[in-house]
Amino acid sequence: MDPAALLCCLMMVSPSARFDTPPQDLTAAVIAVSKATGTEILFQPSLLAGARAPILQGNFNAEQALGRLLAGTHLTFRATATGALIIIKPPAAAAPALQTPEPAVALPEIVVVGARTHDTDIRRRIDDVQPYAVLDRRALERTQGQDAEAVMRKGFTQINLAAPGAYAVGASGGDPRSRFDLRGFGALQTLVLIDGRRLPEFVDAGFSQANLNGLPLLAIDRVEALASTAGGLYGPGATGGVLNVVLKQRSDGARLQVSRGISARGDAPTWSLDSLMGWRSRNGATQVTLAYRRFEDGGLLAGDRDYYGAAQRRRLEIIPELYAAPPSNSLNITSVDHKDLRLTPGNGGAILGGAYSFLPLSLVGASSAVSTLVANAGRYDLSLSPDAQGATQNLLPRRRTDGLVFSLQHDLDPRTRLFVDLVAYEVAGSGAVPLLDTVWWTVPAGSPGNPFVQPVRVSLPLPGYDGRTKTTVRTWRGTAGAVVRLPHAWSLNADLSRGESAFDRRDPVVGDIGGLDPFLDLVATYAALPGFLSGRTYVQHEIGRLTDLNLRLAGPLATLPGGPLTITLLGEARRDTSHDAGDATLRQSPPGRRKQMTVGSLYAEVRAPILPADASFALSRGLELQLALSRDSTRLKLPTDNADMGLSQPGVTDLKVRSDTTAVTVGARVKPMDGLMLRASFASGYLPLSPLAVTPFYSRISLGADGLGVPDPKRGGQPAGANTTYLENSGGALDARPELARSFSAGVVLTPNVLAGLRVSLDFTRIVKSPELSAFRVTDDAYWFSREDDAPGHVVRAPLSAADVAAGYTGGVITRIEAGYANFTRTVVKVVDLNAEYERATPLGDIRLFTSFSWEPDFVRTPYPGLPSFNRANHQNGVNARNGRAGLDWARGDWEASLSAQYCGPTLVTRATLNGVYAANAPTVAVQGGERIAAQTYVDLLVARTWSLPGSVRPRRVRATLGVTNLLDRRAAFSAQLTGNLGYEDGAATGPGYSPYGDPRGRFFQLGLSLEL
Repeated sequence: MDPAALLCCLMMVSPSARFDTPPQDLTAAVIAVSKATGTEILFQPSLLAGARAPILQGNFNAEQALGRLLAGTHLTFRATATGALIIIKPPAAAAPALQTPEPAVALPEIVVVGARTHDTDIRRRIDDVQPYAVLDRRALERTQGQDAEAVMRKGFTQINLAAPGAYAVGASGGDPRSRFDLRGFGALQTLVLIDGRRLPEFVDAGFSQANLNGLPLLAIDRVEALASTAGGLYGPGATGGVLNVVLKQRSDGARLQVSRGISARGDAPTWSLDSLMGWRSRNGATQVTLAYRRFEDGGLLAGDRDYYGAAQRRRLEIIPELYAAPPSNSLNITSVDHKDLRLTPGNGGAILGGAYSFLPLSLVGASSAVSTLVANAGRYDLSLSPDAQGATQNLLPRRRTDGLVFSLQHDLDPRTRLFVDLVAYEVAGSGAVPLLDTVWWTVPAGSPGNPFVQPVRVSLPLPGYDGRTKTTVRTWRGTAGAVVRLPHAWSLNADLSRGESAFDRRDPVVGDIGGLDPFLDLVATYAALPGFLSGRTYVQHEIGRLTDLNLRLAGPLATLPGGPLTITLLGEARRDTSHDAGDATLRQSPPGRRKQMTVGSLYAEVRAPILPADASFALSRGLELQLALSRDSTRLKLPTDNADMGLSQPGVTDLKVRSDTTAVTVGARVKPMDGLMLRASFASGYLPLSPLAVTPFYSRISLGADGLGVPDPKRGGQPAGANTTYLENSGGALDARPELARSFSAGVVLTPNVLAGLRVSLDFTRIVKSPELSAFRVTDDAYWFSREDDAPGHVVRAPLSAADVAAGYTGGVITRIEAGYANFTRTVVKVVDLNAEYERATPLGDIRLFTSFSWEPDFVRTPYPGLPSFNRANHQNGVNARNGRAGLDWARGDWEASLSAQYCGPTLVTRATLNGVYAANAPTVAVQGGERIAAQTYVDLLVARTWSLPGSVRPRRVRATLGVTNLLDRRAAFSAQLTGNLGYEDGAATGPGYSPYGDPRGRFFQLGLSLEL
């Protein structure tokens, strides 16, 4: 074999590792780096023959370690898009010292022999044509996140995401699923992938985002994020961006890790068990990798922190007239008509100075009860009820996760690999909810014990009547495939994935209390409460299934001055089915009620390095072009009730909708001078039509001669529907079109030679989403009348009759109004992202300074033509305009430390609306004490120590970590969080009382211990 043609390909295990190696042969040292870091390193053996490597001590990733080994030699290296590092001779004019590796040459990432992942996507890097952000293994660990959602929320400033505790347990059922929202378009417009492949989703009202919580964290190699439209690269659904989680597929030895966490106040306990094990056959042809994670979180109760209670006190002090009697430790009382309470003549007949009062339980039936009610007039007992109505409800739900990742690879020969991968995990969340409702408990006027002349509402504590709501989500996906290395550096990948996601939520049905009079006999009242328990459970169970077949071909087409021109081709056939199974034990859907989406896709991506970095014309140096095209055909099959479709005959009809879309990505980057790269790209993408968007919901409108309908301008202003019946659609539209998004990004990347180790990038992104689907309600009929001539099809009329003409009418009788979804809305988003990092080896250790900042000043929405736009940036129903993180990593010998800070800028407490009027805005500002929620900064610290254990051929290490999140114990910012449905009968306070970007636990400690064998 010709040595010049021989490339040594070495396996990857992990992205970074600890080294303590003596001077040795350079070839052996390179092999050690490849095995320790899991990086594929390619070289000609003759280049390294006879060379010696220096001492290597410290924690390094592959690039750092290889740079130290090659320093002072005549060699350098460069990275490819596959993640491999190639050792080469530098150009003759180059200095012999190691040069900074150039960004990846566009070699397509297919599963290749020696790769550590089965990621089917081309490996994306931070210096790519698009502004990718990447979290590697070490960055993932230093976030101290306890699940995938927490890791990415801390790691990416582009994610507009409230913390899990922001979701009320009673409303969400303790839903433990992850939610990722890039740029504020919503979770349904951020595509989530594992190894470049989709996960099973629910084809329900919309397409649910795949859940990642439960995925074993040790199994994650890196996470790639692109926070802009990416339909040309990833297909339908990536209108807001994409998150691709790349898993490890090869691991030598074993790692066992345990962790315990607890707040500084001794509550909110957590614990986790993680393991990662790998086995390789003697000849290296077979590799098995297994990762497992078990995690439990004890949650946090409202009574453990003074957030919910303080918020309730403030709301009831500022706007008590908007709430019914809140549960407390006393009997809280308020008049049903919200007029001042008035005592019965037998109790003195006095009018109390307020519509509400309270009575301690110990005084119910006592002679001083009436005088106490008078003394407490205009006040509530604002203490928290000692039950799920108050103190024992969950601020943070209890959670449990179990996750498994399995990979089996077998090389049939040097060119063919077979593989089987499995990801499977279950997440469960639960919280306390009341089994009885006392907020709506009415004691009528004239009841023997009622001391007032009017009916009153009462609430009282219900200790011992707590139930639990629970949500469980199970997800699995199995993939089997083959990778074939073809001649001339081409590769072929074929794989089939099957998967399922099952959602199960159980809520106790709350019992209504009636016919009891707590004023008369409190003991008898409590004794009678068990009779009002419903004893029933509401079960919501849904199953989504996925079948996904992929065939991918990639390789070089030609050699250009800047490198190989490569192309990646993909054909995909995917089917998603979903149904509500009703009872949790039912595994098959009811006949004819299965929802189905099938997608056929053709994809091509071309990477063309046009000119080398030393081209004569400076502005064209290192010019590389990228072109990606995705053609997708989507079919929806939805069983729909005939009544909803406006059909008179009973039954169910399969509604079939087809849409064909083409998305593109075009980009370029250039390096006009050393240390400077410019990049720009344009991309389009589509959001698939959802069942909600295309399923109509018709109502028959009949108003009679004196109807109060909207005046019909073409029929003399008489109310629409007068003396007739017509159909009105307030649901989906059969002619709806997929939502189109287009993005433009431009940026600059600086890596100045004068300050080696520094990288700064600044990128601007503009996303325009138009036309979007907007829903109009019945009250929008006037809008459709005003646009009847230039928006045909929304107002449908019968032909003009002779009588109509004689009456001077210009339009026939209305037979149908399409007032549902329509492609009219337009949204424009503008974002600036800054990223900087600086790495340097010093006598005191290796340091890395980093910062990221995202500024999104514009999220401007125009609901439909003819109406003004409004900016939702920094509002509660929009995006947080300013997010940042910064930190310092340090390593020396066996010690490591990381100090980082998360920043969330000030936000408005109000909601942005079309006309600036929102029912809750004014009272929300009053409760908040101003329009803004204060800016928040949280500091985290992580310290680690590693010990090497002697006495074994295989290196063994013990690593201990101590993490402290919210090191300064900063209190989460207060947030009023009122809803738009304000009214006297809204009941208790809304929201947990703290900003969803905060963590109510306060200072939190995590102690971890791991053993590597």
